[in-house]
Amino acid sequence: STQYTMPNTGTLSWKDTNGNNRSASGSVNTTIVEPRISIDKTANTAGPVDPDDVVTYSLQVSNASGTRISTANDTVVVDQVPIGMTPVNSGVPVADGGTVNPNGGIWDATARTITWPS
Repeated sequence: STQYTMPNTGTLSWKDTNGNNRSASGSVNTTIVEPRISIDKTANTAGPVDPDDVVTYSLQVSNASGTRISTANDTVVVDQVPIGMTPVNSGVPVADGGTVNPNGGIWDATARTITWPS
């Protein structure tokens, strides 16, 4: 994860009733943190596989926890499907733009990707 401190100073300037220039300022340091995301992809077989064999891939996405790690907001997972493989639901090929079960990824046949939006 990346972490850095960003200083921020605000200054107020004015003239008092006698026409004298006056000012006051205040500063604060803000610690900026980012998520620490990891992804692991596994298959139910190491191969080799034959035509029409069903291979089940699993993706495990996680974000570490801790005081110096932020929540991962608006995270999108995209999985590249190898040429020669087609996503199926219960043995039936998923149509372009269709939902891939069980977790609702969207199949893009042109890009050969399955995308899970945030």
